[in-house]
Amino acid sequence: MVYVIGLDMIAEKEDNFALRNQLFVALTRTKGWLNISGVGDYPMYKEFEEVLASGNKFEFIFQRPKVSNKKNFKVKSNTKNNKYQAKGGKSLKVNDVVELESGRRGKVIGKTDNKLKVKISGDKIKEVKASDCRFIRKGKQVY
Repeated sequence: MVYVIGLDMIAEKEDNFALRNQLFVALTRTKGWLNISGVGDYPMYKEFEEVLASGNKFEFIFQRPKVSNKKNFKVKSNTKNNKYQAKGGKSLKVNDVVELESGRRGKVIGKTDNKLKVKISGDKIKEVKASDCRFIRKGKQVY
């Protein structure tokens, strides 16, 4: 039996992904009964009602939060030598992970003129301007 007490505290801060992830772990780890309690009236409660009404199957869409400190991750391009640099001189390379303006993340798989080819999810490839994305982390080399 798993008890989730104080759902209202999570529902008040619904955009806090750390709290939502903790809740998700609690909900998915139970092997039997789950008891949830909370007070008030929040949009998250409607989500719970929809899940309960759907029976044994439910679907959710995960959207990563956008990088909050965009100033530190601004990307500029130098088309003279086909180099793309993050603020502070960090050079973008193939395999680096970037975030698009839409908030989606992807892996740089190629560079042309002033554009980056970014693989988003599955086999989706998008061509974007270097200035429309932000550096997230260095990519891993795959041999």
